[in-house]
Amino acid sequence: SYARQFLLGVAHLNMGEEEKAYDLFISAAGGIPSDGFLTEDILQLAGNNADDLTVQYFLKVVSLLEQFPCPDLVISLTETARAVCPQEHKERATLSYILFSYHLKL
Repeated sequence: SYARQFLLGVAHLNMGEEEKAYDLFISAAGGIPSDGFLTEDILQLAGNNADDLTVQYFLKVVSLLEQFPCPDLVISLTETARAVCPQEHKERATLSYILFSYHLKL
């Protein structure tokens, strides 16, 4: 299930295997919004539509990745999030800011 992929990603992240975690987080994104356990119970996402939930998911995963020394993965994940985020979405500027600031750090 998508929830299991997300939780396994968190475990890999805590074990220092950021690349594996990244792949699992990307796979788990496919469960937003259909996997209610992942969306509502684990991540407690709330939104009006699938786009809102997906963007919130990516922002939560970015905040997880930011706690570890993997700026390249933060950039990759943020680029993926921007690719699926509609142009007019209210969080698009936030994603752009994260991307910009991490490019400056590198």
